[in-house]
Amino acid sequence: MTDASWKEQLYLPKNVIADRGALTISMSATMATVLDSAVQGMLIYPYECSEQVASKLRTIAIVKQNAQLFGATTPMLPEKVTIGNQELTIDEVVQKGLAKLYQNQTPDGGMPYYANLAPDFRLTLETLETYIDLKKAGYQVDEGKLTQSAQYIFNLVNYPQTGGPMPVPTVGSAPFSLPGVNMPPGMGNFRLSSEDIIASSYVLSRLGNQSRWESPGIRARLVAYAGDKAVVGSLSTPALAYLSILSSQEEFGVLTTARLFAEFENRSNIDARGTTVNANSQAPSQFAEGAIVNTALAIKAFSEARRDTPLLEGYLRAIKSGKSHDGGWASTYNTITVIDAMTGYLKWKNEANANMSLSVTLAKDPILSAEFTKKNVLDTYATSVPMSMLKRGEVETIEFLKKNLGLQNDAYYYDILLRYYLPTASIAPRDEGFSVRRELYARSDTVFEHPVTTAAQGDVLHGRVIISVPRTRFHVSIEDFIPAGTEIV
Repeated sequence: MTDASWKEQLYLPKNVIADRGALTISMSATMATVLDSAVQGMLIYPYECSEQVASKLRTIAIVKQNAQLFGATTPMLPEKVTIGNQELTIDEVVQKGLAKLYQNQTPDGGMPYYANLAPDFRLTLETLETYIDLKKAGYQVDEGKLTQSAQYIFNLVNYPQTGGPMPVPTVGSAPFSLPGVNMPPGMGNFRLSSEDIIASSYVLSRLGNQSRWESPGIRARLVAYAGDKAVVGSLSTPALAYLSILSSQEEFGVLTTARLFAEFENRSNIDARGTTVNANSQAPSQFAEGAIVNTALAIKAFSEARRDTPLLEGYLRAIKSGKSHDGGWASTYNTITVIDAMTGYLKWKNEANANMSLSVTLAKDPILSAEFTKKNVLDTYATSVPMSMLKRGEVETIEFLKKNLGLQNDAYYYDILLRYYLPTASIAPRDEGFSVRRELYARSDTVFEHPVTTAAQGDVLHGRVIISVPRTRFHVSIEDFIPAGTEIV
């Protein structure tokens, strides 16, 4: 929120229990506060497949090269961490992790999940990004390993079965097979999709050497994809995010870029917990799509392109409310995707240099105030108001008042949690999208018109369970208990 004054309305039902519950309000000056526990969790993550190691190292690299974004007092990276029974410095974690990746990497540059397995294309992309970010953070990365990884991807993208440079394709052409140019055994029939080409082109663009890692044929294909509505509509959300970034950075055209970013609005789902970006059910994607990954990549796309949208507020709320109890986002892949996206957002918004005062009033009475500067930008301030001090059956106003103390218009973030209790008799059944109803019918009622509420010993009844959902659901299990006093016949 950047407004100098912002109001929220509060209403308590008349029949709440007066001595239970409270209103809690918290506020902060930066979204960096959501990353601290996530970073710590990634540092001590105990498992070590190639993806998990790469995600851990990339977390370190991103935080280290953007240390100025995370406050001036307490570093987000500690001096030492304990992993298992070992105490290691951050640099030792990096060196140990790099040694693991080097050991697992195939001679052709591919990266398997474990040593001596076949390389995985998407994992190789993730590993190359890790090498790139570690190098940008000042770590010494084996140039041979980095180049092998980049060449592996470049060959897969650029060389069809003829072994020559890829011709300029038509829009929507089918995936093509590769002859095994510089590829390990078992990869000769690898099929490259439009999504693979988009993701690869984005990662290769980060290497910076345009003459070596980009080709006219691939650029023509990307421009064709971006300009075709049908292709854009068929892309997964991760591929859409990477193509939007490429279109913005490599100037595919103002209208083309605008249409790509407009597609996020079509895929956004808004509810009280925030705005998430849906997976595209029509996309034959190999990406690990999910609400967190898709929403984080949408934030990344808008941030890297420096494009504001009303959707951002909801995206940020969804990321904040989607954290797991351990501070991360359910997996190392999800978590590094969020860390990367949020770091880009923080760089764009320059939140580390916050300089403002904030105050909160309830019914015009002051209840919380704070002043934010570089020294305390990671602090969160909160207050609780007991239920006994809140009016019931009336609308009250919570007002946030901000005063900029510097030249920039600083943003702030707040959470309002209202916890109250109602008499049990007045609470309706909870509805979270599934409605389950069970009814019993006499054996003679074959059309299920008259459910029974009483039965005598010896009666034979039909049981019927009705499940209503607003949309198609998968992986659902329903357990129907036998009613007391009955048996199945």
